[in-house]
Amino acid sequence: MMDKITKRSNIMKKITKIAMALGCFLTATSVLATNLTQVYQQALVSDPTFQTARSQWLADREDISISRAGVLPFFDISGFSGRSVNNDTNVAFGDLINQRSRYYDNIAQYQLNLQQPIINVQAWSQIKYSKDYVKSSAATYAFSAQDLIYRSSSAYLAVLQAKDVLRYTTAEKEAIASELDRTRQRYKVGLATITDVEQSKSDYDAIVAQEISDTNSLAVSKEKLREITGQHYKKLAKLRTKLPLVTPNPADIDAWVREAQKLNYDLLAARYNLQAAQEYISVQSAARYPTITA
Repeated sequence: MMDKITKRSNIMKKITKIAMALGCFLTATSVLATNLTQVYQQALVSDPTFQTARSQWLADREDISISRAGVLPFFDISGFSGRSVNNDTNVAFGDLINQRSRYYDNIAQYQLNLQQPIINVQAWSQIKYSKDYVKSSAATYAFSAQDLIYRSSSAYLAVLQAKDVLRYTTAEKEAIASELDRTRQRYKVGLATITDVEQSKSDYDAIVAQEISDTNSLAVSKEKLREITGQHYKKLAKLRTKLPLVTPNPADIDAWVREAQKLNYDLLAARYNLQAAQEYISVQSAARYPTITA
């Protein structure tokens, strides 16, 4: 498990399966509406937080190749060419003028330098440090994918909740408006007082203000979902009317805690960070060791 988290394909396959299963489990199927699985798949491409974590992981994993350069052969090629004046004092002045081109020397020099480290403790310690650091970065990347499931699901459900709240408030406003009309009619025939009319009007004004607030809340919820996916959705699939209640297996909270301590990507990242920090001390200590290069 520890070595597999450095492989992006295994990480994303596992987490994407969880997200798709969650989307199918919660949302109803609809041709015109966008479901939770589709929202998550779009978030994988558009969410800036997740893309930042992915780019960071892609950059960090190159550290292993860079650190390996310290134990690999090194060679360079250099060359030089030019001309120099022949300072032969025995050459007559007239000959020097007439045969000028003969009294310059052409110089060409080429050099190949090849070095192979034989003993370099610091370079090998640097490789170990890079491996632990990249494992930490991979675990952080996997955790960001899991966190994206939570954030996209929360934003999706927040939009559905805001729609339901607004729908309820609108229905309540219509009921209060009808009550206000009845109170006014009763006041005209003397069956209600002006106080009753003003109270009904106050209730109506309050529910109108609440409707405006709920409308704004729905707009904010849609905008938060757009921040993750980069898209506006005209219609989102509703939750299933019947959700089976599945009990955890095993039904032991301590077993799940132990499992989380072993497999939680956030904890794994912290653990690898600790190992990398300890290995970095070895890298610094190895700087005083002698090196042998052929």
